[in-house]
Parts: sequence; C-alpha cells; structure tokens
Amino acid sequence: MLRKAMLFPIIFICQFVFALAAENQTLTDVVKTKLGKVQGFTVTAESGFKTDVFLGIPFAQPPVGELRFEKPRPAQPWNGVLATTEFANVCTSVVSFLAWGGKALLDYTSAPSRNYLVRKAKDVCIRSSH
Repeated sequence: MLRKAMLFPIIFICQFVFALAAENQTLTDVVKTKLGKVQGFTVTAESGFKTDVFLGIPFAQPPVGELRFEKPRPAQPWNGVLATTEFANVCTSVVSFLAWGGKALLDYTSAPSRNYLVRKAKDVCIRSSH
C-alpha cells in the first residue's frame, strides 16, 4: 500500500520536470510578416547547425462555418506575437477511410510531433541563424 501511495507523487514530479524541460527552449527573435509578428524556436542538428523554425503559421482562414467546402481564403492579420512553436492541426483529405481504422485514422488527423526536428533540422530549414 505504501508503494502505491508513493507512486503518485513520483509520477507527478516526473511530469512537472518534463514540462519544465519542454518549456526550456531557445526562442527566436520576433519576426514581422505581412499578417503579423511571429516567434519560433531554434533547433540544433546533430552536426551543430542551428536553424530557426516557425511552425503553424496560418496561410488561410480555417474552413469552418460558411467557409466549409469553399475555396481557401487568405488568413486574417493578427495582433500581438503569434507563438509558432507547435505544428497546427492537419486538414483531412479525401481518402478511403474504409481501408483505415482505429489508430491509423487518428495518426492521420492529429498534429504531428516536433520531436523529429532535432534529428532532421536541415529538412525543415526556414531561416538559418546568424
């Protein structure tokens, strides 16, 4: 019983430490775009090459409400600084969902993980650090 009672605080502390580690990233300078300001993060490849990465910058308005099934419309400007440190959710495409099921379908419609960026920084290069 004592072991089970100790397990919860240990799990909680581990989650807290991992959350702090995830927040401890190097952010880029704020960059001005036509639609507003963005701030990404810096990734260091195994080779030591540093790359500034900006994820999830909107290129169109979300296809919801009256925009559903319509041609994409340009994204609207935003106020403040847009945090571009995570992938945006992906749009689903017309596919045969009958051939898929369960986890495969969820993997297809979920936002991708950014964990691979450290290994493949050269593939997602947006702007080289100076």
